[in-house]
Amino acid sequence: MEIKLKTLFFFYRKKLLKIAMKSFVFLFCSLVFGVSPLNEVFSQNTKIKIDSDKVLTVDQVFELISDQTDYTFIYQVDMFKDFPKVDIKKGSILINKLLQKSLSQGEFQIELSANSNNVLIKEKPAPDTLQGMTATGTITDKNGMPIPGLSVYVTKDASVIGENVIRGTSTDFDGKFTLSVSPNDILVVTGIGYVTSKQIIASGKTIYDFILQDDVNELQEIVITGYQKIAKERSTGAFTTVKKEQIQNTVTQNIGSVLQGIAPGIQVVEDADGRINLDDIAIRGVGTISSNRAPLLVVDGFPINVTNFNTINPNDVESINILKDAAAASIWGARAANGVIVITTKKAKKGKLQVGFTSSVKMRPKMDLDRNITTADSKTQLAYEATVWIPGGHGTSSSFMLPYPAPNTLFDRQNVNRNGNTAYSQGARAYFDAYNGNITQAELNTIISRLSNNNSLLDAKQYLLEAPIQKQYNLSFGTSTENSNTRLSVLYNDNTGAFIGTEDNQLLINLNNQYKISDWLTLNISGMLDKSRRETAGIGFNTIQNLQPYDRLINEDGTYASVYHPTYDAKYLEIFANSVNGLPYNDITYNPLRDARDTEFVTKETNFRVSAGLDIKILDGLMVKPSFTYQKYDTNSNNYNGPETSYVKFQVINGFEIPNYDPVTGNLGESRIPTGAILDNSFGETDYLSLRNLITYDKMFGKHYITVLGGIERTSSTTKFTGGVRTYGFNKDNFTYAVPNNQPWQPIWGAGGVGDGRAFRKSDDRYYSYFGNFAYTYDGKYTISGSARSDGANFIVEDKSQRYNPMWSIGASWNISEENFLRDVDFVNRLKLRVTNGQNGNVVNAESTIPTISLSPSFSPVHGGFRAFLNGLGNPDLRWERVSTYNIGLDLDLFDSKLYGSIDYYNKASKDLIASVDTSPTTGFSSARYNVASMLNKGIEFDLSSDIRLSSETSFTTNVVFAFNDSEVTSLKDIQIFPRSLPNFPYIEGKPYQPIYSFVYGGMQTIPSQPKPYPTIIGENGETYGMDQNIGQNGEEGRDVLKFMGTRIAPTVIGWNNTFRFKNFTLSTRMTGKFGHKFVRPTFDYPVFLQKGGFHEDLAGLLTGNHDAMGLPKLETEWELWSYRWGWYTPNLDTLVEDAAHIRLRQVYFAYDMPRDVLSKIGISSLRLFAQAENLGNIWKANDYGIDPEYIEGVTRAPEKTFSLGLNIEF
Repeated sequence: MEIKLKTLFFFYRKKLLKIAMKSFVFLFCSLVFGVSPLNEVFSQNTKIKIDSDKVLTVDQVFELISDQTDYTFIYQVDMFKDFPKVDIKKGSILINKLLQKSLSQGEFQIELSANSNNVLIKEKPAPDTLQGMTATGTITDKNGMPIPGLSVYVTKDASVIGENVIRGTSTDFDGKFTLSVSPNDILVVTGIGYVTSKQIIASGKTIYDFILQDDVNELQEIVITGYQKIAKERSTGAFTTVKKEQIQNTVTQNIGSVLQGIAPGIQVVEDADGRINLDDIAIRGVGTISSNRAPLLVVDGFPINVTNFNTINPNDVESINILKDAAAASIWGARAANGVIVITTKKAKKGKLQVGFTSSVKMRPKMDLDRNITTADSKTQLAYEATVWIPGGHGTSSSFMLPYPAPNTLFDRQNVNRNGNTAYSQGARAYFDAYNGNITQAELNTIISRLSNNNSLLDAKQYLLEAPIQKQYNLSFGTSTENSNTRLSVLYNDNTGAFIGTEDNQLLINLNNQYKISDWLTLNISGMLDKSRRETAGIGFNTIQNLQPYDRLINEDGTYASVYHPTYDAKYLEIFANSVNGLPYNDITYNPLRDARDTEFVTKETNFRVSAGLDIKILDGLMVKPSFTYQKYDTNSNNYNGPETSYVKFQVINGFEIPNYDPVTGNLGESRIPTGAILDNSFGETDYLSLRNLITYDKMFGKHYITVLGGIERTSSTTKFTGGVRTYGFNKDNFTYAVPNNQPWQPIWGAGGVGDGRAFRKSDDRYYSYFGNFAYTYDGKYTISGSARSDGANFIVEDKSQRYNPMWSIGASWNISEENFLRDVDFVNRLKLRVTNGQNGNVVNAESTIPTISLSPSFSPVHGGFRAFLNGLGNPDLRWERVSTYNIGLDLDLFDSKLYGSIDYYNKASKDLIASVDTSPTTGFSSARYNVASMLNKGIEFDLSSDIRLSSETSFTTNVVFAFNDSEVTSLKDIQIFPRSLPNFPYIEGKPYQPIYSFVYGGMQTIPSQPKPYPTIIGENGETYGMDQNIGQNGEEGRDVLKFMGTRIAPTVIGWNNTFRFKNFTLSTRMTGKFGHKFVRPTFDYPVFLQKGGFHEDLAGLLTGNHDAMGLPKLETEWELWSYRWGWYTPNLDTLVEDAAHIRLRQVYFAYDMPRDVLSKIGISSLRLFAQAENLGNIWKANDYGIDPEYIEGVTRAPEKTFSLGLNIEF
């Protein structure tokens, strides 16, 4: 007996060609291979088109249905040999009616598989043919998860799929099946995405379990670029896909964190609060100097005008595709030079209404101040301050340490803020007063004893810090029918921050709809609404950094203590307050806790986006897709400084006029600044509109597969901003306010003038693009592709042709594993070679070819009109920045997925980059911006995985990603760099991005200019410089003095991801490592102005004379004229450069899935309980100081260990 299997081996081709038809396949997808009456086989509304009156055989009827749907008919080849032909008329006919009409002359049993769209037709068996053994079993994937909806059938000969089929069924929700069998029958299991598996029925054996392997020819078959979906086997570009499971196994409010350690070639910078902005992500290195370096973010086919991931619900994300080379990204043009992140959101599944709820809470302890703050302790700082005021010390001789002036005139009291140089610490003031005889030695001892026992970090932890909590709630609804697909999600985030008064909350609503209006017309429409509110009390990491180690926030009696302010000296404020009359305040000291309790900085944001498009089928394979997206973003910031804050008090004091001061009585007169709170408002709005029209053609002719896309797009973004709207004397209870006298005056400190500080800005960016791409595949083996695009932007040029920039790409791929010489090589499942080359670029709409001016918002007092200033000279040779990328890659799958992944090599050259160069002083500018720079990033990437099946209930998946990037600034117009400025230059010709240059420390040596050993620096050519010199004033060039030590950016980045599954338990871990880079360790910077206080903890070692071992200059306690220059060089000594290599345990995730057979009894589809720990620290660090190179102590606040709990439930 022969089985006829029509178009089975071309099924996947047809799937791509008829994706629209599949959107309304029958609703009963859970009843796979279920036996159905003839009039209930297919969905009741599915129709077949008849182009003319015809008389067809039953075989031809099945071919007609297969041509217009994804159904494949399996039946005995001669079954309908003698059947009468079917007379059908032009028009359309319901598929059920056509099937019933064709098979009405016989008794048949029809069984369906919604999972594979197979239709099995056979004659109804006699009752005794079903007698015999009963075989049962469970079918799971390689990870031990049950697979519902698979086709299971019995045959006598399985040498060809579908041969001698006797009967069949499908697996249920838990992957189980039951079939009547006889000894020596062959049990066959098939399904899309899995390799067909077989077992021979043995006498007496009734249980047959299957573990299916993934079919690599189908897995990851679609890569989404945003404009189109490309079959993985036909793609030529470099892509990285983050799968749904990887996203699911990460508890986060920011989808950007999922990319950490999963996608090769991507470096992500995440701050201590878990925030990631788009410009914190670098794909294959940084390739620009002055332009936007953020990758383009695309959601469901449209780029979105944002700077972060806040408007993306992580629970909605189905997959993330990262486009890295020109062939992958050039279709997006000038916005894609830094790579493209394409996010695809979830769609509803067919069947009944789906309801899902996810809730999680993420908890962190209070900030570890001992780890983050590297200030010397109280005793150490006091010991150092004591050396300053001994006879002959710095404070007794230095011209920089002037005594407090006698308060005879109001001008003397301006020393309250003498450029910030006279804000002394409590210890410095005490020693100063004792040195000048203002207090006795006993009084000094009492003060020092009290200060020595203080620890400002204890007060900061108690009063200024909170234990952050992030709570997330997500509710989703989904429903799908033949003609529509709708999914709605509602997300609410409720967070408290690390500092008091810090909180934010967010409501995010997403709605996606797809409506099949007719067989040739589909409407896609989606909307997003995001409303957020963030509030702070003006407290941040720098607030704690500015505290002196012996400062207190609250006195023993519970009153607010006077705290060191980096600008306003408390002693001067005391003198000032005691020598004048008319101050409206009894206490004008600074205390950050008091300020925080009367401060509210609130930012509200509303982000709305709507997208809509039509899919219009013109001919078979030919589609027209017009679409648009509109986005509106509004922000409103209200900064409230209460009447008791030091900010308001200092503003009011500055409002007193010097001419009104009476030196005899001390009366100040009236302040121009009203008392009461100050409220500052700013407003911004952005309107973004993108219009697009696409024409696509996708067709297969025998062995030839052609895909063509062409389109035009117009985008505009208009931003308006109003800032500095200030209200004085604001009362938030009754909303009253005061109107100040806004005439100019001569204030006590700084410049005088009220005004309202308003600033208005508007920007309008417009782009017009036309583009196209194609792909041609022959015989499923050989593919060539190409794309071209031209972008135009509205930057200011004289020649309009300069506004446009052509971009292109070409590529080719070879599916080597499809060749005959590899088909018999069992261990090779897939092997594909691809190569691409192309060019895209960066828009330069901030530049112009001619000089431009800007208007000042204020009037000129001279001529009464607006004032204007020149922005720049213009760049007559202005060009778009160009980025050319060459990529060669290999995709592989070996040993039945024991090893699979990809390997890529790339060369990414950026040319015509905008950079600043020195200009003649006669132009009025010291520098101008021209297309003078170029950069090169080249490297290699590995993304390799292995799936290991340990038992029927235990599996292990491991994934390693490796990326090496060698960056270099290949050209940059040579400029003279002053030595002390060189360490701050991120771009130096011939060096990688973010180079580290250091002064080579020569130790304490005797030099001609000094009578005793002095700290020295050794130049590149062996010259010796004393730190008393101003190196560079004699024309020394920075690169001739400093030594290149390496780069701050890690060239080598790895990620290691592991997932272990046992029964219903899942455990996954993520580790990352960075190698090959350096960092500069902070240290004591030898300040002269002791009021700057809060010295680095290295001071303790210097006080004990350990400077040589520390590689630092000796700490001088006696007067030294040029010691202030030591601080110019010390922070950048080569002795402070450390190896930044490290390996970090980033995340551990644990989940338990409740058994489905238990849940089904209470109407629940799935229930997962999960827990996560993250930021678990470094497993290994190359430096000997225990410093985390990613969060350098005392410089960057480090994230605390975070623990999350949550659940996901679906109905």
